[in-house]
Amino acid sequence: MIKMAILADSQRWNRTWALFCVLLVSASAISYLFYQLNVASIHLTYIPLFPWNTSYSIDSANRYRMPTLASIDHHTKKCLQIVKVIRHRLNYLQNPKDCFNAKMVLCDGRKAGMGSTLHHWVYCLIYAYSINRTMLIDLHHWSYLRNFISRHGVRRYKDLFKPISRCQVSVKDKKLAVLWSKAFDGNESTAAPRIIKIPSPGNLLEKVGALPRISHYAMPTDIFYKVVQFKHNPMAWWIGILAQYIIRPAKQVRQFISKSRADLGFQSPIVGVHIRRTDKKFEAKMFPIDEYMTKVDQFFNNLTKTGLDIQTKRVFITTDDPTLIKPIKETYRNYTFLHPPIEQLTAGTYSSRYSAKHLKYFLRDVFLLAECDYLVVTMSSNVGGLAYELHEVLYDTTRNQHYTSLDVGYRTFGQTSANQSPSIMQATKSCPSQKQTDLDLHSGDFIDSCKVVSKSNKMYYGYSMRLKKFGNFHQSCAKYLLDNHHYYNYSLADYSQLTLNRSQTVDNACLKTSIADFIL
Repeated sequence: MIKMAILADSQRWNRTWALFCVLLVSASAISYLFYQLNVASIHLTYIPLFPWNTSYSIDSANRYRMPTLASIDHHTKKCLQIVKVIRHRLNYLQNPKDCFNAKMVLCDGRKAGMGSTLHHWVYCLIYAYSINRTMLIDLHHWSYLRNFISRHGVRRYKDLFKPISRCQVSVKDKKLAVLWSKAFDGNESTAAPRIIKIPSPGNLLEKVGALPRISHYAMPTDIFYKVVQFKHNPMAWWIGILAQYIIRPAKQVRQFISKSRADLGFQSPIVGVHIRRTDKKFEAKMFPIDEYMTKVDQFFNNLTKTGLDIQTKRVFITTDDPTLIKPIKETYRNYTFLHPPIEQLTAGTYSSRYSAKHLKYFLRDVFLLAECDYLVVTMSSNVGGLAYELHEVLYDTTRNQHYTSLDVGYRTFGQTSANQSPSIMQATKSCPSQKQTDLDLHSGDFIDSCKVVSKSNKMYYGYSMRLKKFGNFHQSCAKYLLDNHHYYNYSLADYSQLTLNRSQTVDNACLKTSIADFIL
């Protein structure tokens, strides 16, 4: 009898346990379903913190707007949702619960100007993001640090910027850091060192193999196919999102930028012009002022053709050569030129460029350039590239190219095709298939996982996103967009972050609609 009772209890226990497991799985499934619904309909609280003041002036060219949730269109909502997801992931990545045991990527301060340094930090963050590691910066060799170059340098990073992580670099971390090698590329195993140090790139044309492949021209593929629906240059947007996260201004810097903007009378329509002189005389070709202004003329002429009554043609001009300001104003009297005070254009000398004051001026200038409707720059300068990248983040949609570069096209220092992995390409024309194994391409088609399949490098093999099939195509039919790379799957991070705080605000992104999309 006792044995039978024990057996009966055991059977009841097994049935109870089985029922509990079924209920647990069902609850998890229901929870995940609600998570998917929440992700699909994120409650977006929109706070327009950029450009840091709420009084936004609009003249007769009333295409600028400060959108509200009730008025934003489909692409703006998509833009806000994607930005929110990326920022959640960055916060998750950069703020681990246990800083002492967290896996990290250590990036150096780099002895260079801020534009070059920031792009170096960006592809350190790209690498960290790809393998789920926290990125920290060793500021010991940062050019803007006090007494490194200038005795008027920055005393502490947080005096100008918000911290990029709750963790800090310790002396022990620096000693434990292992310099990155190819053995770590795509091999995030338990044997990988806890702290990996990314080398300073120097001349990437000479050191293409000296950095992780992920640090080249690549972004998460799933993000790319979402962003390309409303962004002219998804890669510039991706770099801009990461750069913006790294250089989030501290409160006093935000207030300084807000005051500068109000003092300048910054309004739309406006073209941003960046003229780099000084050290660029030895690095790139110099262009006369009239070549910049010819492009400004073209923009406003096209704007006038739309029938808009442009009462004031504004140009925001920033340069490291203050002697240019007076002759520009005297020559082009039909324009209203906005520029920082002459005494703040202090980047002309080596010591003044690396002072704390100049870094604050640099931040003000690059953020205001990014806000302009259109940019006339030289992309050989990292400042021109950075302004454009931040511009892509700030605007909700960019259907066209919102800049003119007088020298090279858009590029990012340190960003180049690795030519070692599959890539995403886009058809530039219609190419009917000649064989059953060929892709019947239409202009604009995206082709994924592309690889060269001929010794002449003329024939490619890839997956047509429209046709849902693999096939061959000729090199002349498509252009390269970016490399394909595997990134860490952040689905669990998305779940934990978005369900815990679905009403987190989205600021400094998807803020404005550009006039440039209506006239170019």
